[in-house]
Amino acid sequence: MNHDAKDNPVITEFLQLVERLRQSAQDSQKTIADIENMLNILLKNSNINLQNTGDIFSHSPDFRSIYYKSSKYSLTTAQASCVQILYEQWKNKTPEISAEYILTTIGYYSQRLSDLFKKHSAWGKLIISGNTRGTYRLNIAD
Repeated sequence: MNHDAKDNPVITEFLQLVERLRQSAQDSQKTIADIENMLNILLKNSNINLQNTGDIFSHSPDFRSIYYKSSKYSLTTAQASCVQILYEQWKNKTPEISAEYILTTIGYYSQRLSDLFKKHSAWGKLIISGNTRGTYRLNIAD
């Protein structure tokens, strides 16, 4: 006895559920895109300056996401802690700080700060050497 899949009420109900889920997923993607667009429009048209230094540098509250000179960087927790220290020092008008201090403070056991950012594109662009040996700073004008 050969049954058509469309005649099976379980399969029919399953196919209807799949279609509802597909439509819901499409609606959710549209909603997320709409929210992102509205947020971007609001930020562009307002004077809101959320934790940033103009168009050069901005960060998420935990420093895991960084925007720097039109580039976006995603950081590990340790990398984010390092950038946060450098940023706080920059805000304090003492932008250069030793690698030893940073590494000890964040509990990263290495002798070189470059090990923390090995193969990360922020190294040498966002984070640069200071004027004295063993010091580093953010590449933001004082």
